Amino acid sequence: MKAKTIDKILLGIAIFSLILIEIFAAKLALETIGEITSGLYYLAIAINIIPILMLLFSKQKQVATIIILLIGFIIIPYQLYLGDKLLSLKEESANITAYLYEGKIQDNIYPNDLSGYAFSSPELEKHFNYNRESDAKFNLSYFVGTKNTSHYYNPEAKKWAYYPD
Repeated sequence: MKAKTIDKILLGIAIFSLILIEIFAAKLALETIGEITSGLYYLAIAINIIPILMLLFSKQKQVATIIILLIGFIIIPYQLYLGDKLLSLKEESANITAYLYEGKIQDNIYPNDLSGYAFSSPELEKHFNYNRESDAKFNLSYFVGTKNTSHYYNPEAKKWAYYPD
């Protein structure tokens, strides 16, 4: 095979891989910063068609490559950061939920607040909202990238749910 053909194949694989990672990041954005931003990310990903067409039919190959990379750099790094934060928040939320149920078992009521809970990552504390509605009911939620997104615990169903915006 000629070197130019191999270069074209490798570039195609790199672009395809980058777009797949962008799609993953846009899907992750739904849980980290909401459905509107996630939709905007999908729109930006769709814009990749323009530089791809430029690569195929134009001599502006460097410009096209820069545009594709720029779209990737706008979407991917921030979502990787928020994805890591989401994992930490999910782990912390499971620990908090266990703490609340232990409090209920010990005292027959849920704790008034989270002051007795020791956060494993203190910087995550500001992402949580807790209030005890009654001796038998509480609300617990957290956000990741924006306060408009809410992951919340449903004590009746004993499971976590998500509301994007």
